[in-house]
Amino acid sequence: LCDVLLASRNEAKIRELLPKIEKCLDFILSRKDEKTNLLKVGVAGTLIERAYGATFRSKGVTDYGLPSGTVVNTIQALRLAAEVEELAGCLSQAEFYRAQAAEFQKALEQLIENDEFLINYIDADGIRHGVPGAARHGYFETNCNHDAAAWGVIPETVAVRALKEILDFSP
Repeated sequence: LCDVLLASRNEAKIRELLPKIEKCLDFILSRKDEKTNLLKVGVAGTLIERAYGATFRSKGVTDYGLPSGTVVNTIQALRLAAEVEELAGCLSQAEFYRAQAAEFQKALEQLIENDEFLINYIDADGIRHGVPGAARHGYFETNCNHDAAAWGVIPETVAVRALKEILDFSP
């Protein structure tokens, strides 16, 4: 939505929709894990991560996970929202969103495997999912990696390695 508002520069629409965008981002930021600065997400907490399923406990109970794709998309959302806030003249809110994006970007380093790619997520037990070659959960998750590379959310060297992994894949 923010990218559409930025492209349109429609001041009336920005004034109308900005409070809703802020409310959404407030909710997302309320899920920030104080220990890791990543987002704690439960089952069905993300529609963009098909491979993410949280941590399953006994009797159908689930626990949180720390998925990289959710953080990648949140960083981009915060960056775009900061630009919209700036257009609306809300400079302190714009700076707040930029600072939050920077914190998430720093925290995302915890989900980079061997300076090569983003893993899919860390579950509540600390197990890393999406590590190719691992005995368990040994796969490569493309979504978080291509989005992070496209948006400049991960270091360029990591982005190049991750994209090479995607391009070299052959079924």
